[in-house]
Amino acid sequence: MSVEDTVVFEWDEKYRTGQPEVDIQHQRLFELGNELFASDYHHAKKCLMELYKYTRYHFESEESIMAEHNATNLIDHMELHVKLLDKLNDISEKINDEPGQFAQLKLLVYKWIRDHILEKDLDTWRKFTK
Repeated sequence: MSVEDTVVFEWDEKYRTGQPEVDIQHQRLFELGNELFASDYHHAKKCLMELYKYTRYHFESEESIMAEHNATNLIDHMELHVKLLDKLNDISEKINDEPGQFAQLKLLVYKWIRDHILEKDLDTWRKFTK
């Protein structure tokens, strides 16, 4: 079985950042990730649009909170956000034309939740809550 067929994102208290607004948003992103993984190819476009819109909202919110805390890594973090949105855009443009893009989309979301939210975001926010 491949990653895109088996992964389910499950919220755990160890993922809390100490920023309630960010935690609520991360939980919603987990839900949207699960909806995408559970969707079939025909519903992927709808899931992708909802995920994209919420991701933009989350990034803007997170960046604003980081700015309020004078985060030293804000610019680098914003660049990561731009790269992810660019990848989502790229895949969404190809999803109807290239069958393999649906699997690529699922893999991108998996890696983003695993690497960005659970590593980079947690590292950033824990610096402010110590």
